Amino acid sequence: MKKLLFIFLVFFLFNTNSFARYSLAFCYKKGDAPSCSGTCEIVEGEIIDFKINTANNTIIESQYSDTKLKNTRVLEGCKIVDKKNWQCVNDVTMVNDTWYVDSEVGGMCGKYSIFK
Repeated sequence: MKKLLFIFLVFFLFNTNSFARYSLAFCYKKGDAPSCSGTCEIVEGEIIDFKINTANNTIIESQYSDTKLKNTRVLEGCKIVDKKNWQCVNDVTMVNDTWYVDSEVGGMCGKYSIFK
């Protein structure tokens, strides 16, 4: 019985949460952030993690600089299709495994990296 409960808990946790790590880039022109190209420059040592919880439609965003945690925030009001496609009310969007925040002056973006 304990084994069955353990297997169920592991299965449940892995299905409702997923984790992905992305590089961070700054973009200097409006419209470049969604494709993470053009004026976007990768910032060495800067990494963004997203922990996606499909059960309550929230995403925890953690920013690291050279492995040191700099900032963590909860993205709420998220519409999650899957871990590669979602959008939150905080203006953070993930499309085809590229995340971005677009603004009038440029924005930020990142692509899935080998750091996972």
